[in-house]
Amino acid sequence: MQKAIIALFFVVGYVCTAMPYHQPTKKEVARAVDVVRADGRCPAGVQFISVGPADPLKRAAGEADGTALIGLVLRDRKSRHVYEVFAEAESGRVTEWRRVDDVQPMLTFDDFDSASVIVRAHEGWRRSIERRGLSTDDVVLDGWASGIPSSSNPQRIVRVLTYQRSAKNNLYYDRPIEGLVCTVNLDAHRVIEFHDKPVAPVPQSSGDFGEVYKEHPLYQAPFSIKQNAKKAVKIRGSEIKWMGWRFNVLLHARDGLVVHNARFDDRGVQRKVLHRLGLSEMVVPYGDTSVYWYWRAAFDVGEYGVGNLTSPLKPGLDLPTNAQTIPAVFAGPMGDPLEIPNAIGVYERDAGIMWKHADPFTGDNRVRRARELVVMSITTVGNYDYSLSYVFSMDGTITVEVGLTGILLPKGTVDTVVRYSGESGQKYGALVAKNVLAPNHQHFFNFRVDLDVDGQNNTVSEMEMWSPPREENRYGNAIVMDDYEWLYEGESRSDVNMKSARTWKISSTTTTNALGGRPSYMLVPGANATPFLIPEHFLWKRASFLKHHVWVTRFHDNEMYAAGAYPNQSSGGDGVEHYASNNESLRGKDVVLWYTLGITHHPRPEEWPVMNTHHASFKLVPTGFFDVNPALYLKP
Repeated sequence: MQKAIIALFFVVGYVCTAMPYHQPTKKEVARAVDVVRADGRCPAGVQFISVGPADPLKRAAGEADGTALIGLVLRDRKSRHVYEVFAEAESGRVTEWRRVDDVQPMLTFDDFDSASVIVRAHEGWRRSIERRGLSTDDVVLDGWASGIPSSSNPQRIVRVLTYQRSAKNNLYYDRPIEGLVCTVNLDAHRVIEFHDKPVAPVPQSSGDFGEVYKEHPLYQAPFSIKQNAKKAVKIRGSEIKWMGWRFNVLLHARDGLVVHNARFDDRGVQRKVLHRLGLSEMVVPYGDTSVYWYWRAAFDVGEYGVGNLTSPLKPGLDLPTNAQTIPAVFAGPMGDPLEIPNAIGVYERDAGIMWKHADPFTGDNRVRRARELVVMSITTVGNYDYSLSYVFSMDGTITVEVGLTGILLPKGTVDTVVRYSGESGQKYGALVAKNVLAPNHQHFFNFRVDLDVDGQNNTVSEMEMWSPPREENRYGNAIVMDDYEWLYEGESRSDVNMKSARTWKISSTTTTNALGGRPSYMLVPGANATPFLIPEHFLWKRASFLKHHVWVTRFHDNEMYAAGAYPNQSSGGDGVEHYASNNESLRGKDVVLWYTLGITHHPRPEEWPVMNTHHASFKLVPTGFFDVNPALYLKP
């Protein structure tokens, strides 16, 4: 009996590992790192930038290659070369090793630790701290990517900001030491730029915002969702099955949470909806013009890696009590495996009424209650905490939702009262506490949406509603829908337009529905924003995807990131605008839609010292994909 159990465990383990969509285990990460270290091509001073699941190659039929891979990005500290390595998850065998020149990969924890050591040894910085009546033990250092294009410089550059510790040492973003900024060359081990101008007093501590409730407690009755979660949501490895949906989720070291290979059971037939859906890039430009701020435009995906920064989730706090969780394993800069327990949360939630009709003549009331499946993760990038949720509905809709919480990035100021004259620095932000100004800023999330609607032979069109002229519109109430097909990449770029209710549709060119139409999925935007950048601003080159909300390109395995594969210190020229520059044909091809979701943030005192979560979203909605409402099959 014991041998049978062992054999069954081996077979199940082998099957799970052999699946192309596989979250590497701690053992597999350690083995891959050991194999890479033993490889003769591995440099002695190697720095492991990222280690995690790699996308399998997409076959011509739209399915993934059957081998689960681990992707590693390495940097040689001495030669400054960067290497991309791929290894089989099951065996650790290296399948590909390539060198990438003239790039700076993502920053890691030890980059910021090294920068902190270098700054703390800098005499000018130490004198600055002492001049403010502080000791070096009273302050905390925070590292940032350089924020400026400098790819011609092979040196690894970071900036370092200084904050005074609070009394309980539980929060330091509320006490910036404004005017003290160091730029560090990590390769040369020295400070190369030093700013020190006491422009404002250090604000008083906001205290422990987690304890404020004790002053005026608002009672919360216990709230729990009781449900057989494992029966409702089936999870096996990375695969999730729920209410007709079947898909895989992986936490990538750079991209964070990604949905792979989503299919929907349409009356017994598994129909492909999408191949891959994930966050491609995120940029946060700040709107303050001072020398200490103008360069702040964080590329949180390409400069820091939102997967590496994933926070463990707690059911009952980060998640409802009916949630299941999935762990993830990455590796630290030295190659040691780092396990994140409860990295991905999966749970059902009530979604109100799915559909209803009460017949006024017979009194007959037909109604179905809706549920949604939420798959989510949270990443903490310095002061901000970002949640990313993929919400699956019973009717075939997928909602992509981002949530922003955490701490506003503050600026020290001499102001202690609100000024409405516009003559002070408050015109670039909002006073949220005495001596604390929160600059205006924006968040732009670009999602790479690789829909394969009934397979990968698809086409893309833009749909707009409009009112025809009077000669065609006798009573003035006509509404017309235009459905314009995009044939080439060069024309396939657009922006949100509320006046025309503009949406975008990805349709199959090989199948038809019961009415002879093309099965499709439609991207429906929610609230959005456009950048407040002058035309000459360097960010238009570094993040050219900001030029439009929507881009469409042909699928290519190496075109994964809207701002290019290595945006850190890059001067641009890569990314989605470059991908579209060869103007490839789109009709009946495997296409990728890139959508940018923007948020403009003018801070409020109600968001200090901690923000309530701000939500923003867009939807992927079936349009002629089903012959009838798929929610008709729900039991009462």
